[in-house]
Amino acid sequence: MLVKQNQGFTLIELMVTIAVLAIIVMAAAPSFGDMIERQQLNSSTQNLVGILSQARAQATLVRSDVQVEILSSQNELNKKYQSVQADAAQKKALEEKRLFLWGPEAKAVLKQDISPITFEMNGTVKGATVDTTIMVCNKAQGKKSMTVSISRMGLIQPVTSGECS
Repeated sequence: MLVKQNQGFTLIELMVTIAVLAIIVMAAAPSFGDMIERQQLNSSTQNLVGILSQARAQATLVRSDVQVEILSSQNELNKKYQSVQADAAQKKALEEKRLFLWGPEAKAVLKQDISPITFEMNGTVKGATVDTTIMVCNKAQGKKSMTVSISRMGLIQPVTSGECS
């Protein structure tokens, strides 16, 4: 009785398998990139909501005005942070949590420039006559956006997603 030994995979079988895997990876790569951008956009806007909530809570806790500076990019945030470190009064305000800095993460960008938001000791937004809307886009020419609204009373509205127009 002859027993045929198992010789493993042939070269053609391996090449076909690798080709099929390559096709699957090529098809999945664009959606994976979109998923990463969506996650970065979500993370950035959730971070913004957290900073705004923390600033409002701090204003009511210390019974003093607390300012949030919203910068348009991560580069601008880094530059502002360095200038704050050089200014003793601003550095002290940052350490005492009377000043908060925020900038979008990764490739996310602000749709428009936002003036600093100041929360008063009762939690309202100082000098606001209308609600403030902050739109963060997934990238400079991106189509996806997330919006955060702050009412004159200081209430931070949940994040909504939409088109970056």
